[in-house]
Amino acid sequence: NTGEIYAMANVPQFNPNSYASYAPELWRNPNISSSYEPGSTFKPIVAAAVLESGMAKPNDIFFCENGSYLVGSTRIGEASNHRFGWLTLAGIIEKSSNIGAIKIAEKLGQKRLHDFVRRFGFGKKSGVRLPGESGGQLRDLKDWSKLSASSISFGHEIGATPIQMISAVSAIANGGNLMHPLIAKKFTRGGETLRTFEPVRVTRAISLKTSRQMVEILKAVVRKGTGKKAAVSGYDVAGKTGTAQKYDRKVQAYSDNAYMASFVGFVPADSPRLAILVMIDEPKGVFWGGDVAAPVFRRIARRSLRYLNVPPRGEKVFILNPA
Repeated sequence: NTGEIYAMANVPQFNPNSYASYAPELWRNPNISSSYEPGSTFKPIVAAAVLESGMAKPNDIFFCENGSYLVGSTRIGEASNHRFGWLTLAGIIEKSSNIGAIKIAEKLGQKRLHDFVRRFGFGKKSGVRLPGESGGQLRDLKDWSKLSASSISFGHEIGATPIQMISAVSAIANGGNLMHPLIAKKFTRGGETLRTFEPVRVTRAISLKTSRQMVEILKAVVRKGTGKKAAVSGYDVAGKTGTAQKYDRKVQAYSDNAYMASFVGFVPADSPRLAILVMIDEPKGVFWGGDVAAPVFRRIARRSLRYLNVPPRGEKVFILNPA
């Protein structure tokens, strides 16, 4: 709700007091300096855009071509060779259909899609007060090919930084407000406050109505879709899995064995206290975001909610008065 960053971590780490003992690539903070193709974690942005534009509703149905769809001269399939027929918009996100996401993007059109992606903060720096931030990669609309909207709809052909991704999903969670990320509340010296930082809204990305619709869709992802392993006992969780093939610049093609697995979500879903993004670069063996990153989300969320004294659903809370 505020844009405050409670925790930010990278592995492997390094000791800045002896930075020369570590490889230079470890000196950077990839959470803000590295952009990546987010894969299916980007699908909620596209779904929110079509809902906000009024061009579709959560229960509108789209034909997902039984697992194979020709866009121009490029044939696009589903992950794990799934073969989906008719799916609702909500079902497309729940089952993470690539072809369904393309159909949503086609409904939007290139210009609307580009405008909404920008509105959610992609393609520009978030302004977080940390050195070395990247603005990610979002090409100008005039440079898009006939395949661009289709690729972007399921999180390819766009470079997003983790700070952009968590900010965008937080906007979906908090009622539609894209917030400026805050890394500190105040600067002090010798007990004296030198400067304070208040929450700042960058823009309204979507309406409250669209936000509530997306919350319900993303709750279903965890309840019965690809994100089941992110579920936290006693809390409603909303989120989205992602498994993006990494682009191999040496051969100028997408890799068959290198992936970015991720899960992004928020909890408690209907009154969020935390938004959490977990990214695992090139997991070995099992590589699906729902299998690799979602369980990490669950462990972080469970411990953090306890630390923040957020009670589970239906639990009685007793406040002791020391007087």
